[in-house]
Amino acid sequence: MIVQNCSLEKRRIFRAKLYAISLALNIIRRCRDKDFIIFSDSRSSLHDSSGFELEIDLVQKIVKDYTILTNSGKSIVLCYSKPCQHSW
Repeated sequence: MIVQNCSLEKRRIFRAKLYAISLALNIIRRCRDKDFIIFSDSRSSLHDSSGFELEIDLVQKIVKDYTILTNSGKSIVLCYSKPCQHSW
């Protein structure tokens, strides 16, 4: 997925999914537990996103927070979860 060529709506969705990962890391920071899994239905958000110029600030924050948390002894797994297909 190349963010530069996506519609504005897809960019907003992508950024929202990145923001959700960032919020999950904030929750992990406050927890005493040591082992965590973050599930996301966005492969793009879980992969190396360094090429996404529009979202680079948020990606850098996620990488920084993830690094700080794992260096402090927390184990965090990022896991892709295939979206459910509903027929409603």
